[in-house]
Amino acid sequence: MIIFLMVVFLFCMYWLFWMSNTRRIEKFTASLPMPPSLPVIGHAALFLGNTEKILKNLEDIASIALKNNGAVKLWLGPKLYIAIGNPEDAQLILENCLDKDVVYRFLRPWLGQGLFIAPLRLWKMHRKILLPVFHNKVIEEYIGVISKQADVLTERLEEQSGKETFDVLSYISACTLDIVFETSMGEKMDVQHWPDTPYLRARHTVMEILNKRLFKVWLQPDCLFKLTRYAKEQKKNIDLTHKFTDEVVQKRRLQFEAKEAIGINNTKDSAYSKVTIPSGVGAVVGAFAIHRSVDLWGSNANEFDPDRFLPERSKNRHPCSFIPFSHGSRNCIGRNFGMIIIKGIISNVIRSFRIQADEVGPLKIEMLLFPIRGHQIKITKRMN
Repeated sequence: MIIFLMVVFLFCMYWLFWMSNTRRIEKFTASLPMPPSLPVIGHAALFLGNTEKILKNLEDIASIALKNNGAVKLWLGPKLYIAIGNPEDAQLILENCLDKDVVYRFLRPWLGQGLFIAPLRLWKMHRKILLPVFHNKVIEEYIGVISKQADVLTERLEEQSGKETFDVLSYISACTLDIVFETSMGEKMDVQHWPDTPYLRARHTVMEILNKRLFKVWLQPDCLFKLTRYAKEQKKNIDLTHKFTDEVVQKRRLQFEAKEAIGINNTKDSAYSKVTIPSGVGAVVGAFAIHRSVDLWGSNANEFDPDRFLPERSKNRHPCSFIPFSHGSRNCIGRNFGMIIIKGIISNVIRSFRIQADEVGPLKIEMLLFPIRGHQIKITKRMN
C-alpha cells in the first residue's frame, strides 16, 4: 500500500511539473499554428501508417508552416517540437543550437558516440581531430579511386544499355560503397561485383529496424522495444557490423605501425527572426519545406530545373535556402567529399550514356525520401 501511494505521489508531482512547464511553453508559442491534435499523444498519430501516408502528413505540416511565417508546432506526447520552414530561422538555429535531440538515441547502439550524434563536448573534440582528414588537398588524393570505381559502374551499366527502364539506385549505391570503403578504410570490397555480403546484409537489416522505430511510436520507448524480436535482431546485426569495422581498423593500425615502427535541442529561451523557441523544446529544421518553398524557388519549385543553381540565379539566394548537407559548424563534415563523388560518377555516366527518365512520381519516406516506383531510367550507349 505504501509503495502504491508513493507511486501515485510521484506521478502527481511529475504531472504538476509537466503542467507548469507546458503552460510556460504554451505562453511562448501561443502565436504558432498547429494541426489538430489528440489528448495525451498530441500529434503522434500523424506519424502512424505507411510511409506514403506519413509523407502526405509531413507535406500538410509543411504547408501550414509555409503559410505562417515558416513555423509550426507539434506535440509528440509530452514533448513539443517547433518545425522551421524558413531559411532565416533555420540559419540561426543551425548556427546556435548544436545539441542533438533525444530522438537520435535510436542510432546510438549502432553509431555509438560518433560525430553525427555525439554530445556537444565530444563532438567538438572529434570534429577537431577529423577535420584534417576531410581537407580538400586530402580529398583530391581520392580522385583516382573515384574515377576507377566510376569506370566499373559504367561497365556494369552496359548490361542495361538499349533495354527497358530499370532502377539505377542499386548500381549507384554499390559504386558509392566501394568508393567510401576504399578511401576511408583502405578496404577493397568490390560491392559492384559482389553486392551480397554478410556486412551489407546486416547493415540493411539495421537500417530497416531503425526506420521502423523512427515511425512507429510504440517501438520508441526502450522498455517496449526490448520486448520485441526487433531488439534481438538489431543487436545481432549491429554486432556483426561492428566486428567487420573493428577488423578493418585493426588491419589498418597494424599496417600503419609496420610502416612507422577518424534533430537539435534548444537549451535556453531563444528568440529568432520569426519565432521564439523556449528552452527544452525540440527544433526541427524542415529542409523538406524549405526546398519546396514557392517564395524561395518560384512557381516551379517542385520541378527538376538544374539551371536554378547557376551562379547568376544563386547570387542573392539565402545560404539556407538549400541545405542538403545541413548548415553551420555541425554540418556534414564530408560534404566536399560527397560532392566530388557525385560529380565524378555523374560526369562519367553521362559521357558514356544518353539518359531518359519520366517524372519521378509519388514519394515515400523512410530514413530518406524514395520514389515509390524506384529510380527508373533508360540508358543508351553513346557512339564515339
